[in-house]
Amino acid sequence: MKILRRGLLLLMVLLVVCGCSRDAGEKDIPLSDISAKLMSDLTWVDGPLYQINETAISNNYSFGELGLEGCEAYLAATGATAEEIMVLKLTDKKDLSDAEAALQKRVESQKKQFENYVPAEVYKLENAVIANHGRYVALIVCDEFDKAGEVFESCFQ
Repeated sequence: MKILRRGLLLLMVLLVVCGCSRDAGEKDIPLSDISAKLMSDLTWVDGPLYQINETAISNNYSFGELGLEGCEAYLAATGATAEEIMVLKLTDKKDLSDAEAALQKRVESQKKQFENYVPAEVYKLENAVIANHGRYVALIVCDEFDKAGEVFESCFQ
C-alpha cells in the first residue's frame, strides 16, 4: 500500500511539473501560419516577400545562445525596400527580452544600411514593430506599422 501511495504521489508531482512547464492555454501556432497571415493582411510595396534559408538567417540575425524552437524570415524581393518579417518561437519565455534585443539589433543594422542606400526606407525601420505573444516574437517592417501588431496578435485568437 505504501508503494502504491508513493507511486501516485510521484505521478502527481510529475503531472504538476509537466503541466506548469508551458503557459496554460498557450496555442501552438505554426510559424508559417503567422507569416502567411502577416503577408496576406498587410500591404507589401516590394512584395511578395521571399523566404530566406537558415544560412541567410544566421548571416543576417544575431541570435547567439537564444533558445529557439523555430524561426522563419522573409525579405523584400528586390532588396530595394526594408520590408521584412521575422517570426521566432522561443523554447522558453525567459528568453523574450534577449529575442527582442536581437531583433532590435537587426533593425539598427538595417537603418545603417538603408541610410546610404535608400534613405526613404529608414522611416519604416524607425517604426518597425517588434511584437510578442507568449513564446512567439515577431519583427515586422512595413508601411502599415500601425496595423502590423494587431495582425500578429490576431494569429492567437
